[in-house]
Amino acid sequence: MTTNWIERIPEKFKPPSKFLIPLLFILNVVLVFPVFFPNLSDIGLWDESIYINSGRGLVDGGLLQRFAWNPLLSFLYGLIYIPIKGTTFWLIHSCTIGRFILFGLMWWSAYLVSKQLIHLSHPFIMIALLIISPALTYLLPNPSDALFTAMSAFALWQVLSFYNEKKLKHVWMASLFVGLSALSRNDGLILFCIFIILVVFLSIPIKRFKTSLVAGVLPFAVLVGGYFVLYGLVSGVFKLGIIERTYIAFEQGQGFAYEYPVGHGMLDARKFYGTPEENQYSIR
Repeated sequence: MTTNWIERIPEKFKPPSKFLIPLLFILNVVLVFPVFFPNLSDIGLWDESIYINSGRGLVDGGLLQRFAWNPLLSFLYGLIYIPIKGTTFWLIHSCTIGRFILFGLMWWSAYLVSKQLIHLSHPFIMIALLIISPALTYLLPNPSDALFTAMSAFALWQVLSFYNEKKLKHVWMASLFVGLSALSRNDGLILFCIFIILVVFLSIPIKRFKTSLVAGVLPFAVLVGGYFVLYGLVSGVFKLGIIERTYIAFEQGQGFAYEYPVGHGMLDARKFYGTPEENQYSIR
């Protein structure tokens, strides 16, 4: 391994790493502290508040979200809602706690990825980028983006661990995180395809193609397939809902393209292109 400036520092001047990394995390939290305590008007109307309310619906009414509506967020905000249930400002409190958790997940997943790339650069470089970059705070108002980013990074951490250590347990864990990413955002289905290609590619040199493929597919299939079956049994609807969600994203895109408020953009899209029912939810 290439010697770097960190390794050349005399040992007596090196702070204990087990204390240094948490301290740097706390420093980062302090620097962006206001983002964790939004006013009611600062909570995202179209995404953040909907996901927070879905957690309340899960706890109060047992309402499961269809796969396309990112059910992992419902479970996350449901757990957050339990201890603050009944409080007047539950929405703001849920937002605050949720932002802390999402920020922490993204921060630590990025750090773990950097540790697996230590032969290329020291993890302190990643930490410095996290501290000076607004990337994490930019993602927080959209919880599905933030949670998907974190779960994808955890999956990458395990894929890199498999590459470095050649241990099959890392493929199992990576598949689990890819499954969680798919429950956080529909893009996880595409990520799964890329992940399987990577697993196959990395398994060829060590001649563990079949076992690696099973380890890559099984946890994802159990997690995603299990939720699909659970939702179907509870609701009686065995549909992912991706087509309907895609059409809503298309309508929202009308607003972003012409810089309208999102709601106005959706109304314009229906005026120009027809309603979802008229188009059978097809965006072609």
